[in-house]
Amino acid sequence: MFKDRDLRKLCEDSFSRVKHDMDQLNVKQTDQQKEMDQMKEKLLNLYGMLTDMQAALADPVKKESEAKEETKQERKKKDFVVSMRSGKVHQRECFFARKIDPRHRLLFDTKLDAVNDGYAVCSACA
Repeated sequence: MFKDRDLRKLCEDSFSRVKHDMDQLNVKQTDQQKEMDQMKEKLLNLYGMLTDMQAALADPVKKESEAKEETKQERKKKDFVVSMRSGKVHQRECFFARKIDPRHRLLFDTKLDAVNDGYAVCSACA
């Protein structure tokens, strides 16, 4: 049927094809691994950006809610409001006191404390 030489040639051809196929598979695997690594890096970058955005969005909300809570607690304790811009002391219920920006507001327990610190009394609520 086959001679040794023919059999040997068939085996060499078969092994050569298998080796070629294995080399092609290795190249494809390497390319796919590189692509997966690039996708992983992009995903990590996106995750980092998402985390930063969540923190940026949550931070002002958290600060605002904390400020509101502090303001509520301060209102319970303090009856007099001072505007750092005008230097006037107002009763908490005064129309002008409600218009003072919270960033420019100081609170005092008594009108005397504010006056002793150098603030003038509001003429509308004197």
